[in-house]
Amino acid sequence: MTALPSHPQRNSIRLQLRQNPLLQGMTSLQWSELEPLLGVADYRKGEPLARQGDEEMEQFFILDGMVKRVVSNPEGREMILRFAAETEMDTSYAAWRLRTPVPYSIAAVTKVRTAELPMPQWADFLERHAGSSCASNTR
Repeated sequence: MTALPSHPQRNSIRLQLRQNPLLQGMTSLQWSELEPLLGVADYRKGEPLARQGDEEMEQFFILDGMVKRVVSNPEGREMILRFAAETEMDTSYAAWRLRTPVPYSIAAVTKVRTAELPMPQWADFLERHAGSSCASNTR
C-alpha cells in the first residue's frame, strides 16, 4: 500500500475521491486532514480486502473496480450481501463500534483499487467532524 500523498497517481486519485458522494461535502481543511491518513491499495480479482472474523478493520473507498460483501456459513456456502463499485465505499464500521469481529468478507469481484485507512483513524476523523456533512453521510 502506498500513502496517498506519495502515490505517483495522487492527483487523479484525489479527483476520484472527490467524486465520492459521501465525501463531496468536505471542506478543504477536512481534506487536508483526511488525505495523509489514506493509503492506496490494488487488489486482484478474487482477492480479499477483509475476511469474515477479522478483528482489524478498514474503511475502503473504491476508486476502480467492484467488490462484494459475502457471508459464509460453517459449511462454506457463501451468500452475497451487496456489491459496491467506483464512488462507493465499504466498511465494517458497525462491527468496529460494537467491538465484534467483521461478520462478512469483502472481496474483489474485478481488479480493484481502493483508498483506505484503519477504522480507528476513520472513527477519530468522523468524531472530530461530527457536525459536518461528511460525518453524517458516512455512518
